[in-house]
Amino acid sequence: MHKEEAEDAPNVLTGTFSILTQPVDVLFDSGATHSFIFVKLVESLGLASTNKFSLLSLILPNGKTVMYEDLYKDCPLRMYEYEFMADLYGFDQTDFGVILGMDWLAKHQAQVDRLTRKITLKGLNGEKVVHMGQRPRMGVKLISMMQVHRSLGQG
Repeated sequence: MHKEEAEDAPNVLTGTFSILTQPVDVLFDSGATHSFIFVKLVESLGLASTNKFSLLSLILPNGKTVMYEDLYKDCPLRMYEYEFMADLYGFDQTDFGVILGMDWLAKHQAQVDRLTRKITLKGLNGEKVVHMGQRPRMGVKLISMMQVHRSLGQG
């Protein structure tokens, strides 16, 4: 998904956060089952894959099935003064540095309000951390990876 498309999609929020002090464009996607990090960002940050045995099979919007095996565990994602850990698969099909899917959203007890484009997370000490996503614009309507997967399964 590209940045311009994400701003118009109803099931996603976007923001800019940091990993190891580097600003990163983040896509919160409740339609994605897993979370991902852009492979060029992995290279620039000097991250090492922590698990090559955790295979993930992903069906892309074009119908192509791709296998991902590089998993980067416990990547520190900083939002304001709060830090949230993320397990991220290496991914090369996006403009975003990080895509946070349902695995991460559930882990941090995210409450997503699509109407106001607000996401509320639970911090390490139980505090509420609120992020306001970018405002939607009128434009192209997209479907999430999960919707694509369901549609492909129905023929």
